[in-house]
Amino acid sequence: MNRERLVELEKQYQMLQKQLSGKEKSKILAPLEEQERIQQQIDEVIQPQLKEWKQRYASALAEAVEIEELTESQAEVVVGEIVEEIQQAQPNAPTERQTEILEQILAKLNEPGTPATAKVKWAVKSTPPFVEVG
Repeated sequence: MNRERLVELEKQYQMLQKQLSGKEKSKILAPLEEQERIQQQIDEVIQPQLKEWKQRYASALAEAVEIEELTESQAEVVVGEIVEEIQQAQPNAPTERQTEILEQILAKLNEPGTPATAKVKWAVKSTPPFVEVG
């Protein structure tokens, strides 16, 4: 996948976000009896689309990332950012399993002796979509 595909996916994400925002505004302004129907649309249509998009984007990003172009010092910065994002996501992880996954990722990223470039490559492919990095 190339950068053009990532740009296209980002545009799709912006459209989904606008759609979600519009539904949320509609819900606030709607009569009480309509609010439940709108929330149902959000839960059953828009949120699943956003989840699917995140998975596609993560996959496309993992394919597009050119780790070889990163220097070790740049990769160390990226690893630090990923660790920070994961630590921030942990308290918000809705399930015990998700918290466990995040802890495993942190342990792998904090392993001594592994080059930072290898950690970045692994993290990009392994970080689950419920963690929004970047």
